[in-house]
Amino acid sequence: MRPVCAGVSEYAWELLQRPGRYTVCAGFARVLDLAQGETVLSLQDPSVPPTPLSLILERESFLLVQRALRPGLEFHSGGGRLHWDGREIEPRAEQRFSCQMTVARGRVRPVPYRALRRAAALFARPESLAFAADPELSAWAGGELTPVQRRAACQLEREGPEALLGLGGGLTPAGDDLLVGALAALAWLGAAGDFSRLAAAAEPRLEQTGLISRAFLRRALEREFSQPVLALFSALDGGSEQDLLQTAARLCSVGHTSGSDLLGGVLWALRRDLKQEGIA
Repeated sequence: MRPVCAGVSEYAWELLQRPGRYTVCAGFARVLDLAQGETVLSLQDPSVPPTPLSLILERESFLLVQRALRPGLEFHSGGGRLHWDGREIEPRAEQRFSCQMTVARGRVRPVPYRALRRAAALFARPESLAFAADPELSAWAGGELTPVQRRAACQLEREGPEALLGLGGGLTPAGDDLLVGALAALAWLGAAGDFSRLAAAAEPRLEQTGLISRAFLRRALEREFSQPVLALFSALDGGSEQDLLQTAARLCSVGHTSGSDLLGGVLWALRRDLKQEGIA
């Protein structure tokens, strides 16, 4: 059986053009992360939302790759293909998709911001850093901050999201996810100066976190984000309040707290923007 591609990000498409040798660095039920040094490519089942690292396979093809895994198995890229053990994946040009953030048609207003904060109160995981990103959110949600959330809130106030890099466990620590959310919001706002300052502060600290998270952060520094994040900003950029609540709920369902932490970074950046305009 020849593996069939269902979609490929622009970045993953570029990686497949270059000669490279990859090995599996992390494996899950629906995602296999391949690494070549600091470069990461994610093979994934179509049920997983697209990311900037994605090479999406049809379900049976993904299972075929999983069954073929063994210690030391190498995947080779080049000429637009990924091949191993005599099998290959060759995406077509029309299967490419973009993860690039587009700039908002207008600035964020208090009403959609309050709707987004309400969504966080309803759907964010209680232990997530979303509740550290907005001082009013924890009280609104009827809870108290944990020691980790209090520490994060203080660091956000004193320094900014870059101070949280590496905070938490897992392949994408909570602090890293919050930082990605903040970068996404600044990119969407078209706040080029603020984005550049945050990117410049974060980049030297990337070694404080793990390989997979560094890969996602590096794409965020290029203004590329996963589909649930892009969908949230599409809803902010003209969708109804119901659309916003639904997309925020879907974002919060990503990972254990990853989506909720991302939403926290979005709230931090949007609240900061409103304060600069003298609104919040």
